Amino acid sequence: MSRARSGTTRVLHGLGWIVATVLIAVGGAGLVVTIDHPATGIGRPELTARGDAAFAAAMPAVRDALARLGSAADELSEAGREAASALRAGDTSAARAHIADGEGTLALVTVAADDLAAARDELMRRVGDARLGARAQERLASVQASLDAAAQLPDAWGGVAGSTEPAATEGLIGIERVRGTLSEATAALD
Repeated sequence: MSRARSGTTRVLHGLGWIVATVLIAVGGAGLVVTIDHPATGIGRPELTARGDAAFAAAMPAVRDALARLGSAADELSEAGREAASALRAGDTSAARAHIADGEGTLALVTVAADDLAAARDELMRRVGDARLGARAQERLASVQASLDAAAQLPDAWGGVAGSTEPAATEGLIGIERVRGTLSEATAALD
């Protein structure tokens, strides 16, 4: 009887080792599959954590600069609408006054755009050569789109200041497009 029990014990002991070996092999394979990511930064926060942290630290200055640019673009749009309205009404002296106001506001737009570019440059200096995650890259693209849009404001304002109602309307359309881009960028940074 002890011989039968001894044989059964050996078989069970052997099966136990086989089961343990299989479980360890399957577990190891699962870890390898889990660890084996493609060589991209997508889904690999360990590759972008340093850059994302530096990016996040610099974002308040970028947000503030973008808010100032958006506010200046809003003021420019308001001056343009008032100038166009005065042109439609035939009130050239009021139109000239609103255009002069817009010229001053355009200078503020230029300063705000320069501030945004400086904030973006400081952000990139902080990030250095570190990788950025997808969300940070999207935000950076929004900032660049804002700068590209703001560069169109002087030409759009030139249409408003062209002293004809059709040119003013065309210029206002351009300003409103820029304001839309700035609004989208502001939303993307939140």
